Amino acid sequence: MGGVAGHAGVLSTVDDLAVLARTILNGGTYGGHRILDEHGVTLMETDVNQRFPGDAHGLGCELNEIWHMGGLTGPGTLGHTGFTGAGPR
Repeated sequence: MGGVAGHAGVLSTVDDLAVLARTILNGGTYGGHRILDEHGVTLMETDVNQRFPGDAHGLGCELNEIWHMGGLTGPGTLGHTGFTGAGPR
């Protein structure tokens, strides 16, 4: 493919994704160990894009976005589409 692929390069296993989700839900800890900074998790969950209503974003996350979360969305949801930015030009 010449270095071009149809994904953003954010690849993992379901088990690893579950660990990340549990870590975020636990405020940055997993298995009794601090993995993520508590303030960083708070920033992930806080809308830092308030100037654009209906397009809520936390640090690295989209918040309550029905267009890709569908029926799972709600005031406490955060997610990531997998897109990490434009590729090489």
